[in-house]
Amino acid sequence: GDALRKEKGVFAYFCRRMDKSKASGGMRPAGFAFVFSHFASAFRCRGHTNCVSPTQKPLYRIAKVSTNNSMSTDTPIYMTPACAEQMRAELKDLLYVKRPDTVRRVSDAAAEGDRSENAEYIYGKRYLRKIDSRIHFLTKRIENAEIVDPVAQGKTAAGRVLFGATVTVEDEEGEEITYSIVGIDEYNGAKGLVSWQSPIGMALMRKEVGDVATVKSPSGTRELEILAIEYKPIPGVEIISRV
Repeated sequence: GDALRKEKGVFAYFCRRMDKSKASGGMRPAGFAFVFSHFASAFRCRGHTNCVSPTQKPLYRIAKVSTNNSMSTDTPIYMTPACAEQMRAELKDLLYVKRPDTVRRVSDAAAEGDRSENAEYIYGKRYLRKIDSRIHFLTKRIENAEIVDPVAQGKTAAGRVLFGATVTVEDEEGEEITYSIVGIDEYNGAKGLVSWQSPIGMALMRKEVGDVATVKSPSGTRELEILAIEYKPIPGVEIISRV
């Protein structure tokens, strides 16, 4: 209706302001994150009488980005401190370096003339959308994360395998393998980092030394005997996707 069209118009206005502010690099990052999340939530909630129009609130208010249903889940988002720190560093780089630089390049390309055949402009706009999507994802991910320090976890684990554990197992061929239980944003099979939601991670969870974990996967079933459980800083953690 008219309210939705008005909201979209205001949102488009702020997008234009962000993309055309070459001298200052656009709207302040915190303000951008707030407006992006606020309007996305408003568009999803259209038609509900209890939704508050964004025009009823000051759009430049610096505030914690509100939680919305796009990232809500009943499954906890666990991550190690190293993963959280890397996400914060990436978010800072996107907000203060990559986005302003991309906006500047898109603006320069647009000034050259016909945009329909301007590869630099088309690619830049596409890359800018990708950056904005990643900013939104990282903002919500960090906000909703439960950061678990493996060393602190070990003090209450009572000898069981929990998130953050480094577990040494022996497979059916007698080969010893070491796995570290990490979050879904930081798994790396080549380094022995397995997600706590993966078949191996779920099979090992809450097991103790001497237990046999049965791992079920599309490739078949195998058994792993647990030889040792440690809680220590996990080396090699790196988030698996970036812009």
